[in-house]
Amino acid sequence: MSGPLFPYWRHRRPTRNFGDALTDLYRLRLLAAPSPADRGVYFLVGSVLDEAWLRRGLRFARERGGAAHYWTCGWRGSPVPDALLGAARVSAVRGPVTRRQLGLPADMPVGDSALLLPLLHDPPATAIRHRRLLVPHFNDPRRERMLRRPRDWGADAVASAEVDGIAAILAVVDAVARSRMVLAGA
Repeated sequence: MSGPLFPYWRHRRPTRNFGDALTDLYRLRLLAAPSPADRGVYFLVGSVLDEAWLRRGLRFARERGGAAHYWTCGWRGSPVPDALLGAARVSAVRGPVTRRQLGLPADMPVGDSALLLPLLHDPPATAIRHRRLLVPHFNDPRRERMLRRPRDWGADAVASAEVDGIAAILAVVDAVARSRMVLAGA
């Protein structure tokens, strides 16, 4: 095993969830080339500040001989043992509720990594094409119906959160950028 590990949720599918797949975009456009000597495990997105994900991240880090790092991740709403949180390296969290509920320092940086997207990708300069864009949750059992019939959910266009590469990730970013309102399942 050489280089850092950037795990994220896939829900046992070959494709990825748009929000989690942003990890790939960040790695390509924001981060320096990783050192093969880096044994760290890095969580860059997602609601992974819960007991199960922290245990998983810390286990990966132990197996690799590195540390588990969390940056702009969110809290999932359930209690987190202090010892687990103390073993992780949390550099920033998604929002003030996460910071407060996890008892993190008041000066812990807060912000969603999606706020960086305008710095990493410039969507085509076109007029707004959609009044209401529907982006169904990756794991919603009604997702296929929503994708086929967005008007049934009050939208005039749809974008799938199921992506399979950088081009698909950027297509979702472009669709969101060209919409007046986004109805999202996440």
